[in-house]
Amino acid sequence: MSLFPERPERPRIAAFLDYEFPVERDRETYERLDAWAGSLDAECRVVHTVVADPAAQPIALRARCGEGLFVPQDSGIHLNDVEHVRDTLGDRFDALLTTLQDVAQASLAALMVQPQMQEAFSMTRWLRAWQPDLIVSLGIGQGAMQAMIASFVLDVPRVAVIDTLKDDSLFATLLPLHAQQAELLLAGDATTHDQLAAHLAGRPDKALRANDPAALPRVAALLRRERSHDQPTLGPDAAFRTRPSEARELPAKPFVVLGTERTGSNMLVDMLSTRPGVCCAGELFNPRRIRERVIDWPRGLRDDRDELLALRRRSPRELHQRLCASAARDGAHHVGCKLLYYHGLIDDRVTDFLAARDDLPFVHLTRRQRLRQSLSMARAKQSDEWFAQHGTRRPSTQAFELDTRAVATDFTMGELFEQRYRALLRRHRVLELDYGELANRLPAATAQIGELLGADLGELRPRSVKTGGGDLAAAVANYDDVRAAFAGTRWQPLTDERSGDE
Repeated sequence: MSLFPERPERPRIAAFLDYEFPVERDRETYERLDAWAGSLDAECRVVHTVVADPAAQPIALRARCGEGLFVPQDSGIHLNDVEHVRDTLGDRFDALLTTLQDVAQASLAALMVQPQMQEAFSMTRWLRAWQPDLIVSLGIGQGAMQAMIASFVLDVPRVAVIDTLKDDSLFATLLPLHAQQAELLLAGDATTHDQLAAHLAGRPDKALRANDPAALPRVAALLRRERSHDQPTLGPDAAFRTRPSEARELPAKPFVVLGTERTGSNMLVDMLSTRPGVCCAGELFNPRRIRERVIDWPRGLRDDRDELLALRRRSPRELHQRLCASAARDGAHHVGCKLLYYHGLIDDRVTDFLAARDDLPFVHLTRRQRLRQSLSMARAKQSDEWFAQHGTRRPSTQAFELDTRAVATDFTMGELFEQRYRALLRRHRVLELDYGELANRLPAATAQIGELLGADLGELRPRSVKTGGGDLAAAVANYDDVRAAFAGTRWQPLTDERSGDE
């Protein structure tokens, strides 16, 4: 089921309680949320920024691995998401910051350099796409503040569950704001209830004991007060598009090779660049290549290089147009480029102009065998070798030890980014190809790509060599430990499959 549907079938609850998910210390809280969701016929997901190591979880808890709503920890993504919220929900963004400045007695500059604030706006954007009908914060930690920010900016009701108040300076400072902004406060004991009620001038009915029989009906009323899919400011289109972009006519037919690392994108781009009438560039918007002042263009650049480098920083859309025109002058009928997920997640201008072209086809590369993908990624990061042609070196036969938390994070992030781009491009012509289809059934894959592009590609021949191969039990030094860690998770089949696409 898609994580970002246009119209969710059931009401949705987003829960904030801790950075990491799942963890044993929060088991009772998960069970409480399960009971709520069951009683309310709702879907509930825990928002988190750290994927728990499945090896550290009891079997009974591993079934929850991958079931929350993961928000990547990345400063580039966070900064981009802050700009998205500022650009698209400016009035509520400004109102929130004004309120926080007044309460916290801090300047706007001091607030916005805090990583926790930037992370909160990133959570807000991912939640905007997921379309919660209710936000629940449990406890008085950082998660409560992030839940408050998301609720305020998205105009989604919030229930604050506070079992007991502790001496937390940040929360104490913001307690009046929490009490004012939350639609309902549920206290764990009578003392906490009275403390909360003291901040509810004129609205003592907003505070209840968590075990009060009236609590769940009040939550149900909030949950169904206004379905989020009826709010135009929520949903994947609102969350994943930022600025309208003009789709100008191009002298050649554009296309994009989309995917993440180790899905065969280098191999495909290299093969396509050899075909007559086809020009396929590499990672035009890779931040590392931008810092290195490199433009991955397979042909000689007709225009001034320094001018193009400046143009890329100023307007990715205009750079793309200039390069397409240059390729067309050289006889190319089809002009493509490669976009890795991450590159579009740190610069909305890139995805805005690409998604604005309804005529733009995408070859979306995925990899079903995600453990092999994690292994290939770990090797490439260690060696910093991402592509090798035949004759340059042999595939690695050295056994590589994998970190189980890192693998679980790879699995989670890969699924999240895939679903984000599927939602963004749901109205485009998209061909999804698995790495195994490129590696083992290339003629059939070539025919599919040619049909998508409307071009006769002839025979594609790979010029690259695989970085690894063979049986996973031999390639992964701690393979038995990895299998044991993922037993009981929904990813277990991915670690049980030893042979495969390499």
